[in-house]
Amino acid sequence: MNMQITEVRIRPANKDFVKAYASMCLDNCFLVPDIRVIKGLTGLFISFPNRTKSEGGQHDIAFSVHAERGT
Repeated sequence: MNMQITEVRIRPANKDFVKAYASMCLDNCFLVPDIRVIKGLTGLFISFPNRTKSEGGQHDIAFSVHAERGT
């Protein structure tokens, strides 16, 4: 069984190295937000989100579209 990319959204960014932000939905149920399109020395590449801590603790990197997100 293969997962299918069912939706992609791209938002331009006004930064020197980050050219855009994207989100990708797989099988209409699993969302990966905040993918960065970055201009490198040899061309464009993507950087997937990584774990970071915010004031309220950690936040989700990717999550189910249909499940409620925790706070």
